[in-house]
Amino acid sequence: MLDYLISEMEELKSQKSSDDIVVEKADDGEKSFFVKYGHEKRGIAFMALEDAYNIALIESLNKNSLFFIGYSRIGHKSMNRLISIQDGVSVTNQMVVLGLNYMYYLTDKINPFISGVVGYMKTSWQDTNQNNDGDFNIIIPVVACGLALNPFQLDYENFPIHVSVQVSLNFSYLPSSYEFDINGNVIFNDWHNAVYPGMSFGIAIPK
Repeated sequence: MLDYLISEMEELKSQKSSDDIVVEKADDGEKSFFVKYGHEKRGIAFMALEDAYNIALIESLNKNSLFFIGYSRIGHKSMNRLISIQDGVSVTNQMVVLGLNYMYYLTDKINPFISGVVGYMKTSWQDTNQNNDGDFNIIIPVVACGLALNPFQLDYENFPIHVSVQVSLNFSYLPSSYEFDINGNVIFNDWHNAVYPGMSFGIAIPK
């Protein structure tokens, strides 16, 4: 009888140990992507729309802050929506951007952020009326705020990756229009505070 009780107790202990292992595995499986890998990351962000595109490299400085550097090319149609360009002149813009981003982790799926950006833009222009062309440079400051949405987090064979979408409202200081005199010198008119929307996609891996 005593041997039977001892045997039953050992069997119960064995079952309890197995149950604990199963629960631990289940708990580990239920951990969120960011709990397992943290919020620090590196990756790329990109945007393409009509005659404009942008690509940037991103690198976390710490949990909440990241640095990015990127290249943008903006065609005549997109630029004309921001700055009025005189008739007969076509422009193409190339820009290098540097920025810092601070993100608040509200949930794993939705994160508000604020960014400060400086863009160094080179504009190439051609005036078909005057049969003239040239280029000029301008520095553009931007402050942006918005939401980063994280719809997908993938952990494929220990290769974690997550996809995000950033929607933002951008505040900048721009001329209302520019035109060119007979000598090809650019004239900026009526600098003002401009507000415009933005959107980009990001792919990143944990650091």
